[in-house]
Amino acid sequence: MKNEKPVKSALALSGLFFVLYVVYATVIALFPNSTNGLVRAIYEGLNLAPPQLSLFEYTFSQFFVGLISISLVTFCVGYLFRFLKIVFLESPTTTGYFSRRPTTLPRT
Repeated sequence: MKNEKPVKSALALSGLFFVLYVVYATVIALFPNSTNGLVRAIYEGLNLAPPQLSLFEYTFSQFFVGLISISLVTFCVGYLFRFLKIVFLESPTTTGYFSRRPTTLPRT
């Protein structure tokens, strides 16, 4: 794992969220009223009023915009995370910027 490139980590994270988003969007497309109530309950708290069934429209353009945006954001986060890990913990000149440093100076 020492020679891993930041792009590999970014692609792995982006691929994971790509799959999770597709599963999430499929569930929303198949059960729009149930998921609408679930999301409302999560963000607004428990609502004891009778449910108001409203048709939730989910278009292909919304799906693709969400898919592209979640992929780009997670790619950037994964790349930045791995890049900073390499810079601070796996520097090739020392054992890392924040790692343990030798207590004595080497003899010259």
